[in-house]
Amino acid sequence: MIETKTLITLLQALNSMKNLSIFSKRKKIQISAKHLVITSEHAMQDFLTGDTLRLKGPKTESILLDENEIFKFAKNLYRPSFKLGRFYKKWEDTPVWEEKNKGEGLVYRKLNTSLFLKELNTNDSLVFSYITNAIEKVDSSFNFSDYLQIIYYEDVCGGWEIIERYEFKPIFVVALWIENLSEESLKLNSYKGKFYYPHDGLEFRTDSWGFGEEKVKELPNLDLKKGESLLIPELLLLGEIKEKGVSKPFLQFHRTVEEVLNFDIYENPKSLLIFGPSLSIEEIIFEKESLKIHEFNSSNVLKLSKDYHVGSCPFLFGFDGEKFVYVKEILINSYEEEIDFSDFKYLIITELKDEISYFDEIKLISDLDEPIILHKNIMLKKGDYLLIERPNENFKRLKLKGSYKTKYKTLDTLPNMLHSKMRLIEDFNISELNMKNSQFAEKILSITVKSETGRQRS
Repeated sequence: MIETKTLITLLQALNSMKNLSIFSKRKKIQISAKHLVITSEHAMQDFLTGDTLRLKGPKTESILLDENEIFKFAKNLYRPSFKLGRFYKKWEDTPVWEEKNKGEGLVYRKLNTSLFLKELNTNDSLVFSYITNAIEKVDSSFNFSDYLQIIYYEDVCGGWEIIERYEFKPIFVVALWIENLSEESLKLNSYKGKFYYPHDGLEFRTDSWGFGEEKVKELPNLDLKKGESLLIPELLLLGEIKEKGVSKPFLQFHRTVEEVLNFDIYENPKSLLIFGPSLSIEEIIFEKESLKIHEFNSSNVLKLSKDYHVGSCPFLFGFDGEKFVYVKEILINSYEEEIDFSDFKYLIITELKDEISYFDEIKLISDLDEPIILHKNIMLKKGDYLLIERPNENFKRLKLKGSYKTKYKTLDTLPNMLHSKMRLIEDFNISELNMKNSQFAEKILSITVKSETGRQRS
């Protein structure tokens, strides 16, 4: 049992996710239990390394992780859902030049049976094992794209011109998420349920709930404090490369931040293949009470979005009167962008990653006054930032022209450039810029000086 130093936002549950109330002689105890499907690549890596699995929000809570047998199996077997292949200077050098020449932007390589099995065997032994053991016939009528996709696209961040990317069926972890919503600590003694152990190690299947050997897992001296949570890994799923279904938000942290928790209703829940050992938790046993657990339903899941933590652009923060808060990423896929910042007196544009941002022009726009050009031909490197102040209420929009480029040098270092966005935002928010109104007048001069780290382009 370890604490993963997790940050997580707990908003009030929707009507469809009712919290269980247990009554004792002293106080009313509130506990929420949900099956959570983790689909984010970043969150999976945090989860499996015992590092931080955190969701940024107004509250800071911790999560305890039960490193049970499912966790250990996942840690040994997990592989990312994508891999970067070769890089090309021009489209003519790629294997998909003919398709690109027809006007396609994002180009998918056409696969035949021989190429499909060869690439799968080389790059994804897990799915190759499934194909060769569970699929009766693989021929030209087989839908290769359900199991492997090879994509070619232009690199908008710079570096190489064309990137080759392999996409595999993703691995999801399902974990029971128990939250203590009470005003007091709770003593957890154990949980019980059925542990299922496949005969061949993997045994791909569409259902395993309620199967297996009845067992009790002791949780010695586990004190779940107020606002604290416990994650208990239950099973592994092999998901879809392109998910099909209906998604509706469960939790959104900020009006400009992606929805990270969603209810997903899959068109074909049987496409989610369970593999390896699994756990069907039936009951959580506290010191004086117990909690019955509902069955996991793969057709309607609470999912941690795969877009959680993804980010690769310059960041924009606004001063809300007490601190600088995250607003959005800028220049995501365009050279020119106009931003409404009427909610903020001050803005900061910053480069938090190992990239270089180039701004040909930054200016303030007003419906009543002439535009004010603030900067021209300026460059921001990692750690640099610009402070922008609205001169009056008429100036409500910021217009940017520019681009950014990553500084990766080799194929091996490129995956490390996909930084955790929420961590970068969080680290920025706990810096010296997180100040109260009374301090702001005193600090503004030092911030202005630091903003001059923006470099003129040669």
